[in-house]
Amino acid sequence: MRTFVALLVVARLLFVAAACGGSKAASVHAVERAFLRHGQPFQSEIKPNPLLRPRDPLWPFNSARRVEPHVRGFLVASNGSTFSSEEVWVFDSAASARLAQRLVRGFGNRKATRVVHGNSTTETGFARREGNLIVTGSADRWPDVRAALADLF
Repeated sequence: MRTFVALLVVARLLFVAAACGGSKAASVHAVERAFLRHGQPFQSEIKPNPLLRPRDPLWPFNSARRVEPHVRGFLVASNGSTFSSEEVWVFDSAASARLAQRLVRGFGNRKATRVVHGNSTTETGFARREGNLIVTGSADRWPDVRAALADLF
C-alpha cells in the first residue's frame, strides 16, 4: 500500500512539473535549427560571454537589468522586402524568461492580429513566451514561428 501511495505522489509531481513547463530549456543552437527548418534563418546572433563585462549591455531594458546574466542568446531575423522581423531571446530557464516577461512592458503574450481600417489593413506584431524563449515579431512571420516553437516544445 505504501508503494502505491508513493507512486501516486511521484505521478502527481511529474504531472505538476509537466504542467508548469517542465525543465526543458532550448539551446541557442536548437532554436537556430528549428527556425531554419521553417524558413526563418537568423542574420544576427549575439551570445554573451559571462567572463566579460561590456560597456554596452546585451539586455537593453534598464528596468530589468537583473535579467541580463540569464540571457544565453539573442537572435534576429529580418526581411528587407516586407519590412518584417523577429527577435528571439534565449534564457537559461523558463523562470528567467517569465521574470523578463513580467519586468518588460511589451513582452506579455499577445497574438498577431489583423485590423482593417476602411481600405487598408494593419497587421500588428506578436510576442510569445514558450519555455525559456521570448519571441517577438511581425504578424506575417507568426505561422512559421509557431511551427518552429512546436518543434522545440
